[in-house]
Amino acid sequence: MPETHLTLISHPLCPFVQRAAIVLLEKGIPFDRLNINLVAKPDWFLDMSPNGKVPLLRVRQRSMDKQAEHTQPEASSARLRFHRMAAAARFVER
Repeated sequence: MPETHLTLISHPLCPFVQRAAIVLLEKGIPFDRLNINLVAKPDWFLDMSPNGKVPLLRVRQRSMDKQAEHTQPEASSARLRFHRMAAAARFVER
């Protein structure tokens, strides 16, 4: 069974990031938070989010058998990211 690790890529003043963090915390989903400078966006961030918007939820899975780490590409649409996070929260509730 793969082990999932979440990283919330954010900016401390973004209200949308705050909402995403609150949902993850209330659901008891462990995650790391990485703040970036939105004025000087890193290239790796623009590769993952071409529109350069936060929040961005990076999902990494590590296979317990192979110990290999895979990165799931994230969509640039904030709406799609929100729906993915909401679906993950519903899955955790079950």
